[in-house]
Amino acid sequence: MTQKKWVSCVHSLASAAEEFPHSAHTVLTKSLQHEWGYIMRVVSGAENYLNPLREALQNHFLPILTALDLSITVDEKNLICKPVRHVGMGIDEPVFNAPIAFKRSEQSTLLLTKAITNRSRS
Repeated sequence: MTQKKWVSCVHSLASAAEEFPHSAHTVLTKSLQHEWGYIMRVVSGAENYLNPLREALQNHFLPILTALDLSITVDEKNLICKPVRHVGMGIDEPVFNAPIAFKRSEQSTLLLTKAITNRSRS
């Protein structure tokens, strides 16, 4: 799925959130977020392409989900986009998290990458 389709899905979820906020939140956090999460882990510089997605989440989805319309502040958006363990709603902030996710993935696969690279040289 491309970034444009993800933005479209976020807009569709925002429409659904008007009547079914819990369901919309669940679909976003348990399904859709994992699609762009994969891209964030495997593509270096993915954050450069995820700004429209962040805008859709913060300026369209969050105000409708929270029933605060457009009066939600930047600080409130930042708080909502934190993990639940940090008093947020577990909604991923893709532009901020992309470089972190890529670096963690790179570090966690380093040993395997070295093993494969060294074996192919032998």
